[in-house]
Amino acid sequence: GVQMNSSWGRMAQLVDPRNPHRPGGIHRPAATLTSRARTRFVLLILAAAIVVGFLFVVLDYVLLASALTREEDGLTESVSALTFLLAALVACRAMWTAAAGGPRIVAAMIGASALLGFLDEISFGRSLVFGYREPVIYGKPIDGAHDFFSVGYDMLVTEFSGIMLWAVLAALVAAGLGMLWLMRRIMRDLDSQTVGLRYLVCGCATVFLAIVIDLGFATWDFAFAMEEMLELDTALVLTAGAAAQLVEKRAAAAASWPPASMEPSGIRTARTP
Repeated sequence: GVQMNSSWGRMAQLVDPRNPHRPGGIHRPAATLTSRARTRFVLLILAAAIVVGFLFVVLDYVLLASALTREEDGLTESVSALTFLLAALVACRAMWTAAAGGPRIVAAMIGASALLGFLDEISFGRSLVFGYREPVIYGKPIDGAHDFFSVGYDMLVTEFSGIMLWAVLAALVAAGLGMLWLMRRIMRDLDSQTVGLRYLVCGCATVFLAIVIDLGFATWDFAFAMEEMLELDTALVLTAGAAAQLVEKRAAAAASWPPASMEPSGIRTARTP
């Protein structure tokens, strides 16, 4: 009975075209190439896109005085909006195919962040919805998520000044870092389950730099052009993160082939007397 089961098992391997040991079969070096390593080409594409974007901003600044970059609802903002929308769609696909738990949570976070970025770039529909008027808070029209940070900063500047203002800002930064430290175990656990969390963290970092510039901490013209570029970089990073999760999922499924359900019956339960 053991020999018959073993024979059926060898036959199943020989006739299946996906078996790397079959002549002409597909080679899947799962032992030497992990599923996470297969996402590196996504990182290379992302790096190339960021470099091209930076060169575009520099040339636009030198040749056209940032006419293409800083224009409201211009080329850069339009590309950013479309890229955020693409990131949201890819993240939805990643969330749909992801296993329950960490991968699905991270994909949902990427999708929600990308959707918020898309709405921010189109000013929450101000230029698309007829008769829409943005709300005004603390004397400032709110046409994007970043405006809430501007309102908060203006309130701090009004209430505090000098050393006290910097002390409050330092306390807020310290509180944020403390929250990250308290969540380190959760983030470590999520990172062990999917590569998308790293892209999400990088996206948060780039949009934070854009918000800092928008608050007026950098006042030279090139910095405002870089703000638009950083927003586009955030969209690119989120798109890459969602795509990396899809690649990671597919590579993991390929590395674990064949599943236990495809093994011939009895091959795992047979024992030598």
